[in-house]
Amino acid sequence: MIDEAHREAKEAIAELNNLVRGLHPAVLEDRGLDAALSGVAARLPIAVRVAVDLPQRPSPTVEAVAYFVVSEALTNMVKHAQATRADVTVERIGETLLVVVADDGAGGADLAAAGGTGLAGLAKRVASVEARFPAAAPPGPDRHHRGAAVRAVIAEDSLLLRIGVVKVLEAAGFEMCAQVADAEGLLAAIEEHRPDIAVVDVRMPPGFTDEGVRAALVIRRQYPRTAVLLLSQYVEERYAADLLAANTSGVGYLLKQRVADVEEFAEAVRRVAAGGTALDPQAIAQLLVRRHSDPLDRLTPREREVLELMAGGRSNSGIAAELVVSESAVAKHINSIFTKLDLPKADADQRRVLAVLRFPGVVTA
Repeated sequence: MIDEAHREAKEAIAELNNLVRGLHPAVLEDRGLDAALSGVAARLPIAVRVAVDLPQRPSPTVEAVAYFVVSEALTNMVKHAQATRADVTVERIGETLLVVVADDGAGGADLAAAGGTGLAGLAKRVASVEARFPAAAPPGPDRHHRGAAVRAVIAEDSLLLRIGVVKVLEAAGFEMCAQVADAEGLLAAIEEHRPDIAVVDVRMPPGFTDEGVRAALVIRRQYPRTAVLLLSQYVEERYAADLLAANTSGVGYLLKQRVADVEEFAEAVRRVAAGGTALDPQAIAQLLVRRHSDPLDRLTPREREVLELMAGGRSNSGIAAELVVSESAVAKHINSIFTKLDLPKADADQRRVLAVLRFPGVVTA
């Protein structure tokens, strides 16, 4: 009875809100978008994060349109998208006010098929101030299949880089469980959220030495289902070797500059989270010094090409496409490489990584 009464009350309030939709709420006029949207978010039955970064308030008309668009978008999201969380971002880029409403729901709404409701109504509001509105909402993550969002924790003491990594991964469909600035916060976040992957800065407070590496090793021991990707300003062979010494599955080591290549970085994070490996070419080239009696001399030119592509994280199909050969031919080359390099019998993925780590001279920095 209480639940039913609560639902009816919410519906009644929603109907009243629809009647006064053209009026500016007092909190918007008095305190601006941040306070007004935070109030909307607080009344919703799901978690909503609001981030408003405006050096000065926009015109009352633009402010009102932004407020009502976000309010209606969140309402539609709760009613139709089966979302459990949402993010609202409002910022000024040049002379443009950018408003982004994102959620983890079903998505897939299409403005062309919206008729007179939903996206179409929002588009009309936006058009009233000569602004642009997306033609469709992208499909949301499939929570029941392999396409489900990868859950991540970010540990980086630099605020700007942390925000950048979060934005890159969120845009690629990752779910951000937590973002922290030190090793203690990282371990607490891992314990609380048990994410698929932790992206960790090598050097963090308080000493800015190897706190991130030591925390990563703890994660590998205590939370083996959580993959770890280390980010470093410079190549530090000892730290990479420490992380890779025990297990080569679900680990990565990249230079921070790789974040700028957003697609490759997101793919590397996804590969590590799935149990693969992502090693920075510069790190590979410096991990070990080539031995005097170089087993690489046993490899044919084609086998050296295959090994170099393996070092870049390519799959058999990716190598086949690059070299324009069949996948069966690639498999034969890889088996020959393992034999010629005297690699021990082990899991195929682990032998691939060992081939790269033990003989890094095939990769140029």
